[in-house]
Amino acid sequence: MAKFPPVLLLVNQEGISTQVLHCLRLLGIEVHLLAAPAAHFFRWSRYIRSFHRFGAWIELAHRDRLLEIMRAIVRAHGIGFVIAADFEAGRMLASAERDLPIPIFPTSPPAILDAYHNKASFLSLSRRSAVPIADYLVVPDKEDLCHGELRARFGKHYVVKPCGEGNSNGVVYVSNEDALVSEIIENPLYDYKDLLVSPYIPGRDVGLNVFVENGRVRVAVPQTRIGPTIRFIDCEALVEAVQPVMAMGHYTGVANLDARLLRDGTVRVLECNPRFCLFASAVSGANFVEIGLRSVFDGRMPAVPSLVGKQVMPANNALLCRVRGGKGAAISGETRRQLGMTARDPICWIAAELTYHWRKYRQRRAQAALRRDTRVQATLAIAHNLRLRRA
Repeated sequence: MAKFPPVLLLVNQEGISTQVLHCLRLLGIEVHLLAAPAAHFFRWSRYIRSFHRFGAWIELAHRDRLLEIMRAIVRAHGIGFVIAADFEAGRMLASAERDLPIPIFPTSPPAILDAYHNKASFLSLSRRSAVPIADYLVVPDKEDLCHGELRARFGKHYVVKPCGEGNSNGVVYVSNEDALVSEIIENPLYDYKDLLVSPYIPGRDVGLNVFVENGRVRVAVPQTRIGPTIRFIDCEALVEAVQPVMAMGHYTGVANLDARLLRDGTVRVLECNPRFCLFASAVSGANFVEIGLRSVFDGRMPAVPSLVGKQVMPANNALLCRVRGGKGAAISGETRRQLGMTARDPICWIAAELTYHWRKYRQRRAQAALRRDTRVQATLAIAHNLRLRRA
C-alpha cells in the first residue's frame, strides 16, 4: 500500500473545501493550500503545513498564472499530488493536468465537467440514456416565463432554477403567479439566464455520492436527510438509474447526484454536481478522497464497507443539539468523530461558518430592501393616482 505524498489543495470558499481538508487529515496527509480571497480563513487551520493566497477566484480564466504558482509550490514543498475542492477549481485543474509534473485527483476534461454541471445538459444526457427524469423546459430569459403556460404543462407547483448555478442559488418553488412575478420576473436581483423549469415532484430528497472511472461507477453511497441528520440508505434504484448517464459521457471523478424517491420506490434524477460532497461518508467509512488517491497510487479501489443505517449530523446541528439537550442530543459515533475533527481545528471552522452566514445575511438584507422599495414605490404610485383624480 503506497504512502501518500504531500498534497496541494485548491480552494475557493468554505463548505466543501473544509470537508476535503478534513478527509485529507483523516488520512494523515501533509496538506499545502492555495486559496482564493474568499477562503483566506484557511490560513488559521491547524491541518495545513503552508498557506498560499491567490488574488482572485481559482478558475479557468486564470489558468496560466495559477499554473506558474502551482509549479513553484510543488518545487518548494515537494508536493506529489494536487486536488481541487470545488467545481471551478476542478475545471481549471483538469485543463492543467498535462502541464503539471505531478498527478492530480482523477477527473474529466473541462467540457465533460461542464456538460454534467449544467442542469439542462445533464438532463439531456439522462434522457438519451433512458434515465428516469421529470419533464422539463429551458427558458432563455425570465421575461419569457408565463405562469399560465407553465401551470398547464407542469401542474400547480413547479420549480425554476438557473441551469449553470449550484448550492441552490436561484432555486424558486412557484405555486402562484404572484410568486413567479415577485420572486423572479420583477426581482432585479434575479439576473440569471437559461432557466430550467420542472414540476415539483412529491417524495423524499435522496442523494448519491459516486466515484466513477471512465463511465463506470466504482463506488456509490446513497443518503437522505431526516431532520438535521444525514442517513445512509439502501437505494439500489438510484444506483442503477445513475450508471447509464455516467457511462454516456465517459465521466471520471467524484460527483454528487440529487434525486427524488417516490412512494412506489422509483426515483427521478434531478441534477449532478461534479465535485466533492463527502465528509459524512468519510467519517462513516467511505473516504472518497482516499478512493481517488488509491486509484492513482495503488491502481485499485480500497474496500468500502456498507454504510446503510449509519447516520451523521453536521457539526453545527450537533452542537445545537448538545446545547439544547433532550431527545435531539443523542448523536452517533460518526457524528462524535466529526465533532472531534472540528474541535481540533476550531478557528477555521468558526471562520467558515461566519463567512457563510454573513453572505446569506447580506443576501437576505438585499432581498428585504428590494421588497421594501417595491412597497414604497407602489404606495407612491397610489398616492399619485389619487392626486390626479382629485385634480
